Amino acid sequence: MKRAVVRLLALLALGGCAVGLGQKYEVVHKDSRSITVRYDSLVADFKTFAKDVAEHCAQFGKEAVPERRNDPRGVVQTITFRCE
Repeated sequence: MKRAVVRLLALLALGGCAVGLGQKYEVVHKDSRSITVRYDSLVADFKTFAKDVAEHCAQFGKEAVPERRNDPRGVVQTITFRCE
């Protein structure tokens, strides 16, 4: 019984770590033309990483424009923004 409780607590602690240990999102690619972000849709949304995306494109004098998103039915989402 005690072992089951410990396992349950461990699973709950790791529940928010789908993207990376302690991360709500991670940048998986970035260059002067685009930036791609992978995020856990249970704990993050566009507002969570919007500032980082905008700042990335702004350093090239451009604005971030959503380009494509993976299948929206999963928990871990990936979205790419073009820097235009």
